[in-house]
Amino acid sequence: MLNVKSDLALLNAEYSERLISEEQKSSEADEEFAQELSKYEEHIACQHRDKHEGAYDSEVHSQNHSADEASRSG
Repeated sequence: MLNVKSDLALLNAEYSERLISEEQKSSEADEEFAQELSKYEEHIACQHRDKHEGAYDSEVHSQNHSADEASRSG
C-alpha cells in the first residue's frame, strides 16, 4: 500500500510540473503574440496618420519604426 501512495504522489508531482510548464509556454506565446499585435497596430496607426497628414514618405515612416523598436528593445 505504501508503494501505491508513493507512486501516486510521484505521478501527482510529475503532472503538476507538466501543467506548470504548459502554462508557462502558453503565457510566453500569449506575450509574444501581444507584442507582434502591438507592432502591427502601431504600423497601421502610422499608415493611417501618414495618410491623413498628407504625402506618405516611406523613409520617414521607416525611421519612425526603427526608432520605436530601438526604444522598446533598449
